[in-house]
Amino acid sequence: MADVVALSVAGVRFLVRCPPGVALNDLDPCYGPFGVPAAGPAPALEVELCLDPAPSTESQEHLFDGQSWQLYGSDGRRYLKALGGAASPRWLAEFDLRPGRVKVHCGEALLNRSGQQVRLTNPVSYPLDQLLLMYVLAGQGLVLHAAGAKLGARGYLFAGSSSAGKSTLSRLLAEGEKALVLSDDRMVVREIDGTYMAFGTPWYGEARAALNECVPLSAIFFLHHSQENSIHRCSSPDALRALLPVASIPWYESELVPGVLSFTERLAARVPCFDLHFRPGTEVVDLLERFSPGQIT
Repeated sequence: MADVVALSVAGVRFLVRCPPGVALNDLDPCYGPFGVPAAGPAPALEVELCLDPAPSTESQEHLFDGQSWQLYGSDGRRYLKALGGAASPRWLAEFDLRPGRVKVHCGEALLNRSGQQVRLTNPVSYPLDQLLLMYVLAGQGLVLHAAGAKLGARGYLFAGSSSAGKSTLSRLLAEGEKALVLSDDRMVVREIDGTYMAFGTPWYGEARAALNECVPLSAIFFLHHSQENSIHRCSSPDALRALLPVASIPWYESELVPGVLSFTERLAARVPCFDLHFRPGTEVVDLLERFSPGQIT
């Protein structure tokens, strides 16, 4: 019987099926909180892992090059291929532009053969799971380069580039007694029943924070290093300009971009956004613990 693994990231359920007679190796421990029982609600994505040779992409349009992957496709069909030095790709995923089912061709680099036993490294991890999630949520949610924390009943995002201080601030918050850090590098925002919800993800940063938790989103902070701690309200246009560089937007998918941009624009207009200038230390934690979005206009 095929090995089956289920994951839930930002409320999106992945059901991963392994070929019969092949066992899946465990994922990175950061995925532990995101594992869910295989028996449950219908998955948003059914992922079939197979050992068939990966199809050629020579006849497909080359759509985009990521840091570790390439995207090909035509007529609504997509081929997402991992980069590597081997003759065959580490993995190649086939799916529709609006995916429900995904077929992943697993290369020899993912296989571990020992006698009669064959084990397979699960390819449904970063970056493949994040990329698939972006397709599923297009227009209904957004992956952000941001840390996220729950302070009391409020959910806060701390957005910025890789050097903005997301992990530093996450460590400071985690050292206190009032904050629960959901992630220190990537968060997902979804609108559910009219409420913007912030979800932790398994894609951690230097602080290795990765919790399968969500919280109503009360404010978004854009991080800036400074010698003093201060918070300043952003106008909606300024918030949108700050959100776009930290949002994972599939610019290579012309059919999906309008919906993603519309969601980003609504997020900037409906959730209070602020510039947070901070100096690492307990003082910035105290400032955030005292902060209320209604204080600053």
